[in-house]
This record gives sequence, C-alpha cells and structure tokens, in this order.
Amino acid sequence: MVEKRVTLKEIARLCELAPTTVSSILHGRKTYCSQAKIDRVHALVKKYGYRPNVGYNIMTGRATNIVAVVFSQKRITQHEMLRNLYMNLCTGLNERNYAMYTAVLSGEDSEQKSLVRSLEERGCRAFLFIGTPKNYSELEKYLLDKGHRVLGFNNRQASDGVCADQVGAYIRYLDFLELGGRQNIRLALTEEYMTDHLLPRLPVERQARYADCGMKVDRVGFVHGNSALHYFRLGYRQAQKEVQRNPGVEAMLFATDYHVLGAAAALSGMGKLANAIELFGMDDAASVCFSGVRMTTTRFDMDAAANLLMERLVHFKPGIQMLEGDIVHYPDSKETSFFHSS
Repeated sequence: MVEKRVTLKEIARLCELAPTTVSSILHGRKTYCSQAKIDRVHALVKKYGYRPNVGYNIMTGRATNIVAVVFSQKRITQHEMLRNLYMNLCTGLNERNYAMYTAVLSGEDSEQKSLVRSLEERGCRAFLFIGTPKNYSELEKYLLDKGHRVLGFNNRQASDGVCADQVGAYIRYLDFLELGGRQNIRLALTEEYMTDHLLPRLPVERQARYADCGMKVDRVGFVHGNSALHYFRLGYRQAQKEVQRNPGVEAMLFATDYHVLGAAAALSGMGKLANAIELFGMDDAASVCFSGVRMTTTRFDMDAAANLLMERLVHFKPGIQMLEGDIVHYPDSKETSFFHSS
C-alpha cells in the first residue's frame, strides 16, 4: 500500500497559517510570523516528511526551489576562493531547502544557450553565474524575460549580485605604496581592467599618474589546463620582461597570488633580493602561506559572500553589493609565524 504524502495545505492547517505563508517560510522568504510559528512549520515538515511536488511545478512552469550555479568557464572552477564560495553555497542552499544543479559554460554561444535551457527544463528557476560568461547580457535577458531570478558573483556584466571589491584592494595597495614614497609602480592588469574598472575609481589627478603604469597584459581568456600553473607562468614572464625593460621598478601588482609566486621565482632567478621589489597579489591563496615569499594579498570572506548571495536570492535586492576584503601581509602575518626563528 502506497503511503499518502502530506500536502502543503495539511501542514498549513496544522500550523493555522495560509498555504502561501507556509510556502514563504519553507523558501526562506520574509514573513510576519513569529519565530515560534516558523519553528513549528519546520518541525511539522520534518515530522511528516513533507516534500514539495517538484515534478508538478516543473511541468506547469511554476516556481521551484532549484538553483543553477553556473561557472563562466572551466578555468575558474580551479580558483581556490571560488571553490570555497561554491562549497558554502552547497551547504547554505541545502539548509534553506533548495536543490542545486552545477554547470560549466563552454564559451560557445549556441552551446551556452542550450545548456541554460536544459537547466530550465530540469526545474531551475534561479540562476547564479560565477564569473562573467561570454555574451552574458543575452543569457541574463532571456532568463529575466522568463521570470527567473538571476544573480552574479564577480560577474562584471550582471545587473544583480555580489562582487569581491578587488578594485578597492588595488587602490589600497596604491595608497600604501604612495605613503611609502614608491614612484616606479607597475600594474600587471589588462588594459580593459585598468580603463573600465580601476582608473574610474581614482581621483582625476591620480588617474593621470597611473594611466601609463600598466604592463600591457593580455586578457587570459579560456584556459583548459591547470589554471594555477598557467598564472604562475604568466607572472614569471611578466616580471622577467618588466625588470629587463624597467630595472628600477619598485613594486608590481598582479591579478592573482599565483602570478606573484611566478614573479617571485623570476626575480630570484635574476638575482633580485626578496625585498628588492614589493609584490602584490589577490585572493589569499593557501599556497602563499607555505611559500615564504614576501608579498601582500587580499582575503575575501567566502562564507559572507555565500550568505549575501542567498539573502539576495530570497529577498530580491537589486543591484551589485560590493564585498570588501582584508589586506594580508606575508610572511609577517600570524599565519606564517613559523617561518621566523624564535
């Protein structure tokens, strides 16, 4: 004999609430219910093993608790900071009664659209894009026109989401260097990043100073192998060329910590002292802690980032929310105190 499944209406009746209110509680949306009522809903759901009829909602095009987490390309799935974000999302969405699909885009326009439609057919009604996919604006418009929730993380074209304030971190690096009297500062960032993101955040007089400080770095694009090793090699070549071209360089700012590790290897090979040129990276990769390289980086709290994204997923807060990072110095931080003799 097949056991009858408890329905949302029955849970609502037992709680003396409207079915729509119970649905809002289970979806994590804000209600005017007391905490006692909310706790009772969750207790009854657990007691009777209530599960929403997802299949019916999918077939009828109704809302579901299914989220698609979509990486813009394979390269960023290897990014340590983004892996931490992903794991926090897995845990947090599960705690909020959401199911999750994960996908990685290829960069091919037709394949990307086909993949997004496939996720939609599987019941995804909310989409979180990590990184900036190729032709993202078209994907976003398609999903928004269908009434779906669309968010981005570190997505430069997204109209809604959360972004680690890396530009703010670079500006703080420049502030630090200027206070220290450094003049010959070079930024290993793409011309697009410099022009569209960094320079507009600086006062006009500082824009003029740093407009020609870029190291003419090419955009990385799609990487199919080990991205950390790829960044290491890029940093190695960039630092080597810059020192040969500009022997008096005092500081270099890079896109990632792996670029910095490559740059440090290049400087060592060229006979440069460890503290001769100040190096700055981004995202506080764990490998830096064990490298012994003298450098500065920025750490972003991915637990906080995941919570902000899930909050926006539920409460529909438009716009981009910036996440400020913490500046970390190596090997002088407490995490690397074991590098120093007692």
